[in-house]
This record gives sequence, structure tokens and C-alpha cells, in this order.
Amino acid sequence: MPTPEGWNREKSNPMFPSDKFSKTIDNNEVILSVMSLPSSNDWQSNVVRWLGQVDMTKTPEEIDELTTEVKVDGKTSQKIRLFKDDDDSTAIVGAMAVKGNLAWFIKLTGKKPAVEATEKEFDDFLKSFKFP
Repeated sequence: MPTPEGWNREKSNPMFPSDKFSKTIDNNEVILSVMSLPSSNDWQSNVVRWLGQVDMTKTPEEIDELTTEVKVDGKTSQKIRLFKDDDDSTAIVGAMAVKGNLAWFIKLTGKKPAVEATEKEFDDFLKSFKFP
């Protein structure tokens, strides 16, 4: 996968192969990661895991309310924004797209202001993403 313009390629964890890119915004690092898993991985379970990463909890109904539909390589996919009010908190914007037997998880993580500042780039990345 090519490195998005203006981002740096990072080493990924060998236990969880993924493409990982970073960028620094006002001294705050933001990470863009892309990982594929078996399509048996579902949206709600992954969002619950992400909520734990940003110290939040939501009911399944609240997750549904926060989920929006996006297109990734022509496939209808889900996107969610997980932000707290505190600017010093960690935030996540994540998406899941399924093609065949793989679920692709594309996630932007960092301090809230840095994630907000790069969310448009994340959306542009989703629009340009092509399944291998």
C-alpha cells in the first residue's frame, strides 16, 4: 500500500500485520492504520474495543446512532467518530469495509485536536482506498 502524501510509514507489529502511517500535528502524533482480518470480525465488537482505547462506553444502540455509511472502493461501509469533550483525550475515527472474506479496518488515532485536524485526510484516504 502506498504511503499517503505527507505521512510517514511506520513499522507494524508482526503479531498484527497492518499498514501504519504517522503524522505530527502541533507536536501531537496521529496514526493512520489499515488492517485486514477475517470478515467474521463484526463492526460492533471492534467499536467496543475502540471505545475502550478512548476510555468511553456506549450501548449497541448508541454505536448504531454514531455510525455513518461511507463508500470504500465502491462498497458500502461503516464509519464512526469517537471523541470526548476533553482536548487532551485520545480520539478515534474508524471505518470497516468488507470485501469477500476480509474485513478491512481503517483507523485514525491520536489526541483529539490532531485527529480533528486530519479527519478530512482520513476521509480522502477512504475515498481513494482500493482493495488489493
